Amino acid sequence: MSEITETDVQVAKVLTKKSWSRNHIYITISLGVVVIFFGFIMWVQSESNKEKDKKIQEFQELYSTELNTKDSALNVINKLSNYRELSESMIYRDSIRKFLKYQVGDIVHKKLDSSKVIISDIITGGDKYTYYIKYIVTNKDNKLEEISPYTIY
Repeated sequence: MSEITETDVQVAKVLTKKSWSRNHIYITISLGVVVIFFGFIMWVQSESNKEKDKKIQEFQELYSTELNTKDSALNVINKLSNYRELSESMIYRDSIRKFLKYQVGDIVHKKLDSSKVIISDIITGGDKYTYYIKYIVTNKDNKLEEISPYTIY
């Protein structure tokens, strides 16, 4: 058998060092390639997200303009919002009518001449501190007359 000489051991050490440094270089290069590859994938993903965000923004702008121009309920609300106080006063007016002794369509007598009249309408009005109630009545000649609630029975 052949004996292992000192030069053989030194040659083996040199070869081992070279193969280890080659392996180290290959590992470093492959890790670098992997990092660059993942960085490229992240960049592509972010670019596609930017494009999607841009398309979503354009769609939202289009949808909001369409919503404002095509929504008939919103148009009606915008037009009627000017009459909000009037609508609330109508509710108040109708709630006042519930407690009145006479309603629209009732046949009543006028105190002045005891003639029969039909209540055609009830007028309520006023401001913060005062209010008034008047009846519009139709007499036997089909003439409309505005009278106070105190003048009928």
